[in-house]
Amino acid sequence: MTEHPYIPTTRIKPPRVLENPLCPSSWAGIESILADLLDRFAVGRMCALEFGCEFGYSAIALSNFFGLVETVDPFGQMAYDGREMKIVARENLAPYNNIILHEQPWREYVERYNQLPQPMNWNLIHIDAEHTYREAYDNGLWAIQHAPIVLFHDTESFECVKQAVWDLAECNNKQFHNFVEFHGLGILI
Repeated sequence: MTEHPYIPTTRIKPPRVLENPLCPSSWAGIESILADLLDRFAVGRMCALEFGCEFGYSAIALSNFFGLVETVDPFGQMAYDGREMKIVARENLAPYNNIILHEQPWREYVERYNQLPQPMNWNLIHIDAEHTYREAYDNGLWAIQHAPIVLFHDTESFECVKQAVWDLAECNNKQFHNFVEFHGLGILI
């Protein structure tokens, strides 16, 4: 299997991004390649799902391109200003009526989703949750069964995440594209 470098042909900052210096994001910069990525891989624009919200940066970026963005995070840590991260995330996401926040672990969300009588498939799933091999692999395995394209943040920051993406691609006959900037973004199609 080959890792294909992802080199965007255009970079355009979408109109809606999180502009809050109290909420730094290692995702900052990736929003500028989203239009290029979605166009290149002919991704539908109805709905996106993400696992791992933090302050909401990626959810807000995705909301520029999708009619609905659902974001899932258990919020187990404090924000930088001393407030609970989930409160800060709620405040950051409140202005965007096409974002739904689920405050729960991804496995609980998936369990509930799997019991729906007619679950929908997603146009794109973004994973930026637990940065361990097992969590990235398990989360990714579910995601590739429910979306034609899955993004994994931090492929350059966490070798175990990159390895999980490699293994998922190899075991599931997927192409692995990797954008190395901004901590890395693995793309499985």
